[in-house]
Amino acid sequence: MSEMTFTGKLRAWGRLLRIPNLFTAPWDPVCGFLIAGGVFFQTIDMGDISDCVGIHPEKIVSLAVAALCAYAFGLVTNDIADLKTDMAERSERPLPSGEISMKEASIAAVVLCIVALELTSFAAETMYTCFCMMLLLVVILLYNYCGRRSALLSSALMALCRVLSFGIGVAAVYPEIPFPDMMLCALYAAGMFLFILGITLVARRETETLKSRPGRIFIPAGALLMALAAGLRILSSTPSCAISMTASGRVSSAGELDIIMLPGLLLLLLFFGASAEAWLAFGKMQEPAAVQKKIGFLIRTLILVQCAVILPFSLSLGITATCCFPLACLTSRKFYGS
Repeated sequence: MSEMTFTGKLRAWGRLLRIPNLFTAPWDPVCGFLIAGGVFFQTIDMGDISDCVGIHPEKIVSLAVAALCAYAFGLVTNDIADLKTDMAERSERPLPSGEISMKEASIAAVVLCIVALELTSFAAETMYTCFCMMLLLVVILLYNYCGRRSALLSSALMALCRVLSFGIGVAAVYPEIPFPDMMLCALYAAGMFLFILGITLVARRETETLKSRPGRIFIPAGALLMALAAGLRILSSTPSCAISMTASGRVSSAGELDIIMLPGLLLLLLFFGASAEAWLAFGKMQEPAAVQKKIGFLIRTLILVQCAVILPFSLSLGITATCCFPLACLTSRKFYGS
C-alpha cells in the first residue's frame, strides 16, 4: 500500500473511531453525576435565600473526557478483535485495508486506557469511581473478545458498558446520594440498558433483509424509562435551580421557570418519539443500508436526553451538549456510525 497523506490518515482514524457516536460518549457520566445529585451548595445571604446550586467544572470535565477515552478504547479494541472477520467481510475498514497498522491501533488502545484511568482517579474522591471505570474497561474487553458467540450475551455486555459509563458519574457522588436520587439513577440505568440492548440486537443482523428486527421492542421501552427518569429529575431539580437563579436576579416569575423546564421536556418527547418511530420502522422489511442509517441516528438521539438532564443545572454545559447533536449528524455523512 502506498504511503498515506496526513488527511487520509486522519480520515482513517475517524472511521476507526466512528466519530458520529463519539459525541454521545462524554455526557453519560455527566448525566449520572447530575441525576445522583452531584451538585454543591454555596451559602449566600439574600433574605430568605440560603442556598445557591452549582456544579464542579473540573470533575465534570475529567469524567466526560475519561468516558470519551474509554469509549474510544472500546472501538479500537473492537476492530483489533474483529480483524480476521473484517478481512473477510469488511476489507475496506482501516485495519484490514492497512490504512492503520495493528501496532498503531494497539498503542492507541493502551494510551486511551491509561488516560481514562488517570482522569478518573483525578476526579474521584472515593474508590468507587475508579472501580467503576476499571469494571467498564474489563466489560469492554469481555464484549470484544469473549461475548460474540451469543447474540443476547454480546448485546447485554454492550448495554452494560453504556450503563457503567453512566455509573462512573453516579459513583463520583456515592455514597452521599439521597434515596430518591438513587431510585432515579436506577430507573435511568435500567432504561439505558434496554435501549442499548435493543439497538445492539437489531444491529447484529443489520446486513440482512428481514421482515422484522428482533429486539426492537426494547428500544422504545428503554427510551420511556430514560425519559421518565430524566423528566422527574428536571421537575425535582427546578426548585433548587429556582433558588439559585432568583438569587442572582435572572428569574423573577414562575412563568420564566416554566420556560427553563420546557426545552428539556421537549427534548425528552423528541427522544421518545424517535425511539417509537424506530420501533415501527424496524417492524417492516427494510434494506440493510436503511437499517444502518437508522441505528446510527438512534445512537445519536441519546444526546437529546442527555441535554435534557444537563440544561436545568448548567445552561452553558447544556448548550455545549446540544451542539453535539448537529455535529454528530453532520459527521455521520462522512463516517460510518453503526
